[in-house]
Amino acid sequence: MVKHHHEWYKGGGYPSGIEGEAIPLGARILAIADAFDAMTSDRPYRRALSLEMAVEQIRLGRGTQFDPYIADRFLSLVQQGKIHSPQTLARDSLTTRGAIPAETNQLIYQKGFRTLTPL
Repeated sequence: MVKHHHEWYKGGGYPSGIEGEAIPLGARILAIADAFDAMTSDRPYRRALSLEMAVEQIRLGRGTQFDPYIADRFLSLVQQGKIHSPQTLARDSLTTRGAIPAETNQLIYQKGFRTLTPL
């Protein structure tokens, strides 16, 4: 499964160059999860994308990079609030625990900071 999670649904991925239903189901699911995690996490070379930007990238890759059925299910889960970006989870966790007062948390996000590290 892990071996094929960089294969593209429409072809052109690696390592085997397989496409469509030839890609194991688990690898097609992992491809979206891995891409979403990569997009919504800070990297040494760029800041994390917002949830909205990551969702748009999944939409754009639907049917080319990602299995359209799985992409639709994933996007539905995001829309239902069942999938969050790491930044959202960190923010909500800190606010819930009282480490950051809700008012301060709101102000931080209004000023454009994206990532909070748990104290």
